[in-house]
Amino acid sequence: GTSLTRKEQGYPTKVMTSDLWGNFYYNYQNDDKWFFNATLSLNDDNDKFPTVHSLLYPVSDPDNSVDMHDNSKDVGLYPSLDLYFQRNYSHDQHLVVDVVGTYMHTHNQRFYSESKNDSVLTDINSNIKGKKYSVIAEAIYEKGLWKMSTLSVGARYYQAYADNNYLGTVTTVTNMQEGRSAAYAELKGKVKKFNYSAGSYLAYLWTQQGDDSYHKVVVYPKATLGYAFSDKAFLQYTGSLAYNTPNLSDLSNVEQVIDSLQIRRGNPNLKVSRYWSNNLYFEWSKGLFKSGLNLFYMYQDKPVMEE
Repeated sequence: GTSLTRKEQGYPTKVMTSDLWGNFYYNYQNDDKWFFNATLSLNDDNDKFPTVHSLLYPVSDPDNSVDMHDNSKDVGLYPSLDLYFQRNYSHDQHLVVDVVGTYMHTHNQRFYSESKNDSVLTDINSNIKGKKYSVIAEAIYEKGLWKMSTLSVGARYYQAYADNNYLGTVTTVTNMQEGRSAAYAELKGKVKKFNYSAGSYLAYLWTQQGDDSYHKVVVYPKATLGYAFSDKAFLQYTGSLAYNTPNLSDLSNVEQVIDSLQIRRGNPNLKVSRYWSNNLYFEWSKGLFKSGLNLFYMYQDKPVMEE
């Protein structure tokens, strides 16, 4: 039944951040029959936060303050390779295959202290090195059916491995795996002033960290219905059921000390949560002017929250 409210009075400081992006492309097209594209991407992040100096004090006792110093550095390297292939067949048929491989290397350092009268009361340091490998493969087959309608079917597979090495105040090593596989179908078309699409995909989700794991089979339905009043105004509704899966970091049971009062810890028992989305959109245009109205409503059941 008790509570503690602590305020922070910060002092001005500077932050330095540098980001480097690079993309290399190669593509080849054979008339209208097939097309191939390869993209190699590289992203390098380097964020340095010089020592943040603040004064922390309880609201109920402002004179009982401590000096806080917080210094952190985040470095990340994110290369990826995307291979895309499309084959066009006769009778309005198309086949698309896309494979993406990624690698993430991160290094996070943090030094935190609280002191009073030159006496250190809290001393926290962390040095986290992380690696993550992932591959995403997707294949889509699309065929035109009767006039103004198209059927698409496809499959997708995702696999990721993550390793984190925690040094400093907390010392431990975590190894995680995550996988998803799905098959889907979608029918879309147009009837007079109405356009529609209806589809769904069946997915199998799984995650494992040590002896903790979850496995779940879910269905993602989605439907869209639109009506064109004229070439200047239309109304469209989209409804869907989807799922949020916990991030690998959310599932880690490693305790990370934030300051003298707070600890961040993941929960291996987190489950997949579902949410319903509804979106109604109206657009009207005339000449150089365009206006739109968007209404969105979402309900999420048992979401993953920090506290």
